[in-house]
Amino acid sequence: MKKLQVASFSSLCLLFSVVGVKAKKVDLSNAEGKVITVNLISSTESDVKVRLLSGARKVMTIPLSSLSDESQTLIAEWKADGGGLSTDFDVDVKVSKDIEKPKTTNNNTKKNKNRNGNKSKPAQPVKNTLQLTVTVTNDDNNIPTAAADMKVIAIGRSMEKSSNYFILDIQKESVPELSGRESTEFEMPAINFTYVDGNKENSSGARYVGYAVLILDAEGEVIGGKSVPSSLYDRNLENLAAVSKGQLYKSDMSLSD
Repeated sequence: MKKLQVASFSSLCLLFSVVGVKAKKVDLSNAEGKVITVNLISSTESDVKVRLLSGARKVMTIPLSSLSDESQTLIAEWKADGGGLSTDFDVDVKVSKDIEKPKTTNNNTKKNKNRNGNKSKPAQPVKNTLQLTVTVTNDDNNIPTAAADMKVIAIGRSMEKSSNYFILDIQKESVPELSGRESTEFEMPAINFTYVDGNKENSSGARYVGYAVLILDAEGEVIGGKSVPSSLYDRNLENLAAVSKGQLYKSDMSLSD
């Protein structure tokens, strides 16, 4: 559990989140006054299930008896006011790719020579069709989820600036309420794009390298998801949630210069 600077309980806030449910983001303190910021997931008579909002955003169960009286009261009021629906979403993604590479002819190769007379790679477009199928499951056995929003981000690697990511597309869907262990599948629209894989001076576009799926509550806060590469979601979630289609980004998903 990450130790944070102690704050007065009057500064602790209960926000509103997923559709039809009081929000889960709160600061909880224990008897010693140590404070953590979490998303409330569910609560029983003896425990509260939370998701940490730092690091790897792990889910953990905390005994209510270990919390301060103020935090216990906060959880009881949240539960009585409709809180407690699951936000424990599991996301699975299947990627379908169709790549149409151009045929390289001898004539094309002869025409593409650098100043030293060495053969250079022909600068020809590579056509791509990409489709993502996303399955969202309520990972809790008993507690239903509330409805949520989903953002699916197709991520490319720039052919001109190989250290930069390029956002190929951003697609959105609405996730319905899911009962315990229930799943729903989304076949996202196909994404068509082209890149040129030539030499440094004639490459352009971006090739597909990964994706991100973000589950969002009604306030736009990320409450679940995953990414490939996983580091984008685990370490750079705030930047990832703010990306725009057609833009270049650094490795930490901050906007490229």
